[in-house]
Amino acid sequence: MNDGTILLYKGNRKNLVDRVIMDVTDSPYSHTAIYLAGFTFESTVWQLPDSKPWMLWRYRSGIHITMGERVADLRLQPKSGRTLEEARAGLAKAIELVNSRAWYAFALTIFDAVLYPTRALWKWIYRKTGWAPFVSSSTNCSYAADLLEKTMGLDLWSSMPESLTVPGDYLKCDALEVVN
Repeated sequence: MNDGTILLYKGNRKNLVDRVIMDVTDSPYSHTAIYLAGFTFESTVWQLPDSKPWMLWRYRSGIHITMGERVADLRLQPKSGRTLEEARAGLAKAIELVNSRAWYAFALTIFDAVLYPTRALWKWIYRKTGWAPFVSSSTNCSYAADLLEKTMGLDLWSSMPESLTVPGDYLKCDALEVVN
């Protein structure tokens, strides 16, 4: 698998957050991760091993790393290859996000229900001012994957800030192709 491969995961209609993401974005996908240098990086919330759902103190938030590729419902890779320097820059940024202990942006995920339908306005504001809502060290899954792609030299949507990216956007990106 190539560095920068985007991994998409279908949502579970029984999960409220997944259902809202799928309904608002009109996409079956509710989660995004990125494969880089032999690891899967994703901005998410998870529990430590051997935890029970009621053990709230064992939840963690931020960039989660899995060795190897996490099995995904759909894989999209950049049509153009990566140089070694670009891949290293992406890995360095991913490690920086982990080391900064960037929290998962719950507010961004919640407000995506409002931001998504008004993205044309936010894109216009971003083009005029360079400012966008929720641009910070905290990320959600699509923001993190898009940010790492941009760090590796591929700006998937130059007219839109990474914070406005949602999982279904990757399907419509001309710079990516489906791989098996």
